[in-house]
Amino acid sequence: NIFVLWRPAGEQLVVSNRDDVVSVLDGERCSVLASLRFHVEVNGLAFAPPGDTLLAATGAGSLDLVRLAGGGATARLERGRSVMAHPAPCFWVDVDPLGRHAALTSADSLVSVWDLQDLVCLRTFSRFEYPVRVVCFSHDGALLASLCETPVGEEVLVDVSHTASAAQLHSARHPVQPVNSARHPVQPVNSAVWHPSKYLLAFGGGNGKTDEPAPHIRVL
Repeated sequence: NIFVLWRPAGEQLVVSNRDDVVSVLDGERCSVLASLRFHVEVNGLAFAPPGDTLLAATGAGSLDLVRLAGGGATARLERGRSVMAHPAPCFWVDVDPLGRHAALTSADSLVSVWDLQDLVCLRTFSRFEYPVRVVCFSHDGALLASLCETPVGEEVLVDVSHTASAAQLHSARHPVQPVNSARHPVQPVNSAVWHPSKYLLAFGGGNGKTDEPAPHIRVL
């Protein structure tokens, strides 16, 4: 499985695998309740409140909506709208906790912010030199953090912006854990999350190999 997240109510899990199949699992029994196969690569998933709609960032550059209908043994996944969001593969999607906006990252080095009600792009952030891997909204949706790796691979650019105006509030390069071995390339930053009630951002990552050093974590 390459992506996993809880449904907001906490009773179900959603996972995607390398075959681009998205499945809903019972949270207690881990049994599969429903599955849906995509014909494009699924790179990121996020729920829109209250948890009946799933957003998928795809390798085709689209933002796809999937509706979770029914419950228990009758649960099913139904395809919804799909919009072309970027001309290059999308890597990540996040939804602000108030359910107003979604943010997408892409190989074209742009970050786009979308209105979830009308599914239209409100603005793009075009100041990045390299593809942004991860974006995440703060607890109140007011701030958006964007993280991208530099070509050197030993530092990550962290950009924090005001969601509504796109004004940049913070931008700095932060070192990541160097690995001085051919067996352990520098660990990529592949996850970031804000504190549930404060402006504290944690980010980190790893290569996913069992013999690698412990994943690096930093708090900003």
